Amino acid sequence: LDDAGFAERFARSRMAHQGHGRLRIRQDLRQRGVDRGTTEAGIAGALREVDETAAVDGLARRYWRQHAGVEPPRRLPRLWAFLLRRGFAHGLVRDRLSALWPRWKDALEGLEPAEDLGRPG
Repeated sequence: LDDAGFAERFARSRMAHQGHGRLRIRQDLRQRGVDRGTTEAGIAGALREVDETAAVDGLARRYWRQHAGVEPPRRLPRLWAFLLRRGFAHGLVRDRLSALWPRWKDALEGLEPAEDLGRPG
């Protein structure tokens, strides 16, 4: 079996087509029995081809439109949690949401991830 090729194809597909971040992909690959080094190499290879920032922006904009009935100060923390569940790092999510909707970035104050999905395990 070609674990390295599998890890990179898996990571690239999940990032580009399913909107998953590196933390969720890392967790999924580890659950599938791919070793840590191969997992990290696969994610790094995928990141050379897929822009994680663009993935966050695309998902965020789609979520924002789909939940237009919710007031922005309430919608932004919900969007933040949605993106964290998708496996994007909280720093990246906070930066992108603050850049996309600076008017409501105060709604992000005090938010911290419930658990660190990226913790090696």
